[in-house]
Amino acid sequence: MEAVENALSNQLSLIEGPPGTGKTQTILNIIANLLMQDKTVLVTSPNNEATKNVVDKLDEEGFGFIAAFLGRRDNVTAFVDNQKSAYPPALETWSLSKKKQEALSGSIRKNIVIARDIYLRKQDMAKQEARLQDLELEYERFREGNATEELKVRRRPNSARLRAVRDLVGYLSSKEGKMTFAQRARIVWMWGIGSWHDFDHITVDREISLNRMVFEAQIQECKNAIKSHEVYLKMHRGEGCLEDIEKKSRRLLEAKLHEHYADKLRKGRRLFDDPWSEPSGFRAEYPVITSTTNAARNQRGKQGKLFDYIIIDESSQASLVTGFLALATAENAVVVGDTKQLPCVLDTADKRKARPLFAPTGLPQRYNFVDNNLLDCLNACIDQAELHAPRTLLREHYRCHPDIIGFCNQQFYNGELIIMSDSRGRGVASALSCNISKDLNYDRRADFNRVQAGAFEQEVLPVLKKQFETHEIGVVSPYRNQVEGMKQGQKERPDGVTVATAHKFQGREKPAIVFVTRSNAPNRFMDNPNLVNVAVSRAKDFFCLIAAPKVVEAVGNIADLKRYIEYRGGEIRQSAVCSAFDLVYPCMEEERRAYLLEHGSDEHDEYSEVRTSEFIDDALESMDATSQIGYLRNYPLKQIFTNLEPFNVEELRFMSTVAHADFIFYRTIDKSFVLEIEVNGSHHDREEQIRRDKTKSRILQKASIPQVVIRTNEELERAKSMIREALENALKADQDSKRCLADREALSVAIKTREEPWSLSPE
Repeated sequence: MEAVENALSNQLSLIEGPPGTGKTQTILNIIANLLMQDKTVLVTSPNNEATKNVVDKLDEEGFGFIAAFLGRRDNVTAFVDNQKSAYPPALETWSLSKKKQEALSGSIRKNIVIARDIYLRKQDMAKQEARLQDLELEYERFREGNATEELKVRRRPNSARLRAVRDLVGYLSSKEGKMTFAQRARIVWMWGIGSWHDFDHITVDREISLNRMVFEAQIQECKNAIKSHEVYLKMHRGEGCLEDIEKKSRRLLEAKLHEHYADKLRKGRRLFDDPWSEPSGFRAEYPVITSTTNAARNQRGKQGKLFDYIIIDESSQASLVTGFLALATAENAVVVGDTKQLPCVLDTADKRKARPLFAPTGLPQRYNFVDNNLLDCLNACIDQAELHAPRTLLREHYRCHPDIIGFCNQQFYNGELIIMSDSRGRGVASALSCNISKDLNYDRRADFNRVQAGAFEQEVLPVLKKQFETHEIGVVSPYRNQVEGMKQGQKERPDGVTVATAHKFQGREKPAIVFVTRSNAPNRFMDNPNLVNVAVSRAKDFFCLIAAPKVVEAVGNIADLKRYIEYRGGEIRQSAVCSAFDLVYPCMEEERRAYLLEHGSDEHDEYSEVRTSEFIDDALESMDATSQIGYLRNYPLKQIFTNLEPFNVEELRFMSTVAHADFIFYRTIDKSFVLEIEVNGSHHDREEQIRRDKTKSRILQKASIPQVVIRTNEELERAKSMIREALENALKADQDSKRCLADREALSVAIKTREEPWSLSPE
C-alpha cells in the first residue's frame, strides 16, 4: 500500500523488493491504479522474463487484453501476427452504474481503515511466530546442557523483571558481591520470585536457573501475543475484510475498463501492422505496453510521444546507460529492484571505454556504469545529490519455507524481512540439507567438477524424486562450465531438471533447489553475497548445498550457509562419491578407505568496559560485520561448556563461582564462539587476581577460543587497533566444531534474553 501511494504521488519512486516479497504483485497494483486514472504505462526489464511475468499475471486475472508484449523484434512480430479482432466476451458484462461505483468506492475507503490495522497485526503475528520458533529451538538446546535447581514463584513474573533479576545476579556473581536487603525484598516479596534464602549465596548456577525462567516467560509472552492477534482477526473477519476490498476493487477496475472500451465494443478491435506509427491510437487499445529496457526508446513511436508512467523492473540488472534512456520515455517513473541480487554484467570492451570517463576530474562516481547499475545510481543520487524520490522496502516474504529465507534474512537483509510464509503443507520433513563432497586434487576454474555432479546424480536426486516431480527441481551453479557438464551435453536435460547459472536463475523459482558450488576452495566469485542470496532464495520448499570441505570449513557466505543448515537441524551428509584421483594414486587409498568407513568491581573498570564496547561497536560497523559477529558482556564462563571432562578441580570450581567473560564473541549464523576480550584494570596486578586470570586463560585455551587482554591504561589508539585486529582474526579464523569444546548452543539463552545494561549485542 505504501509503495502504490508513493508511486501515484511522486514523479520518481523506488521500490526495493527482496525475493518473494511481492514485486510483481505490487507492479500489478500500481498498473491497476493507473488504469483507474486513464494513464498509459510502459513496463520494462533488462530481460523478457520479468515483463512476461507481468503479462502472464494480467492474463491469468482476465485482463491480458489490455497489454501488448513488445520489446525484441520476434516479440513484436508475434504480437502483430496474433492480434485478435474481438474483445473478451466478459468485457460487455462489466458495466456498472455511477451510483454503484460510488457505493463501492465508499465501502472500500471505510474498509481500508480496518485493513491497515489488520495488516499491522498480521505483520506482528508473523514476527511473534518467528521469534517463538527461535526461542523454542534455543530453549531446547539450552536445557540439554544446563540442569539447575528451579526457583519457585508465587505469581507469574514477566520477562523484563526476570531479566532484571538475572542481570543483577550475574553482576553480583562475577564480582563476588552480596545482594542488599532492599534488592532481595523487591525480588522476593514484591515480584514473588524465589524465597529469601535462595539469594543467600549468589552463584553462576543461580544465574543459569534465572536464564531458564527468562526463556519460559518469553515463550509464553509470544504465545499470548499470537493468541491475541488471532482473536482480533477472528472478531474483525480479518481475511474476509481483505477479500472484500479485493473483490470490490476488482469490480471497480472492470467497470473502468468497460467505460474505456465501450464505444469500441460494437465496432470490433482495431488491428495494427506497425505498433509505433500511431502511438496515441495504439495506447488507447493497449494502455499497458511491455518491453526490454534496451528497446524502451522504440516504444515512444515515430512522434516521440511520452508515456504517463514507466515501471522498470529488475533495475539492479539494468545498465545505467540504457536505464537512463528508458527513464526518458515517460513523465513519471517507478523503479523496482533489489540491491542484494545480481547486477548487470558489462563486457570487457565497454569497461575499458568507461574507465577514463570517471577519473578524479570526470563525472561523479555514482554515474560510473561499470560499478553501478540503475538502482545503485538512483540510491546514490538520493543520498548524495538530494534527489527527491521516496524508497519503499517490501518486507513481507511469502514464498519460501521459513528456514530457507531465514538464512537470507539474517545474512543479507539484517533481519528486516517479515516472514509471512510457514512450513505447513510443503511435504518436506526438513527444508535444508548439505552434501559435503569429496576433495579434489586439482581445481581449475575451467574444470567441470564430476565429483559434485556425481553427488547430485547418485545421492541427492534420488531422494528429491521421492518428494518432487523432476520439473520441480532446479540446479544452480556459479559456473557456466558446471552447468553445461550437468546438462550432459544437451540444451536441456532429458529428465526435466532445470540447470542454470545463478544469473540465469534470477527472477525464477523452483520447489526444490540444489546449489552446486563446483570450486574446491573458497573464492570471491563463488562466495559473492548477491550470488549466494539468489541461489538460496530460488528454493520454495527445499534447499540443498553441495560443496567441498575446504569451502564449508572456511570463512564466508557459503561456510555460514553450511553452519546455518547444521544449526537448523538440516542433514549434513559426507558424500561417498570419489574423484578418479582418489582411486588412482596409492597414497590416497588409505584416506579413501578411512573416509568411507567413518561414514571484583570498581567504577573505573565498569567505565572501561562500557568504553570498550563502544570501540567494539565502531570496529564491527567499520568492518561491515555487525550481521556476522555478535557479542555479549559479562557472560558466565560455565555456560560456554557442556563437556567438562578436560577441566581440573580448580578450573571447575572457578567456573562454578565467579568466572565471567568480559566480552564473548560469536558467529550470529550458528552461535559458535570465536573470541574473548578481557579488560583488566589496576586490581588485576594483585596476586589472587593474576591467578584467576591465568585460570581463565587456560580454560579458554582448552576450548580453542582465542583471548585478547586489554589493560585499562593501554594507549587509546593501540587499544582500538588491538580490538580491530582481534575481530579481523576472528572473522578469518577457522572454528572447527569437532575440535572446539565450546558449546555453541549454550549461547542461545544470552542471545535471546540478554539486554542492557549488563550485556550488549548488535541487536
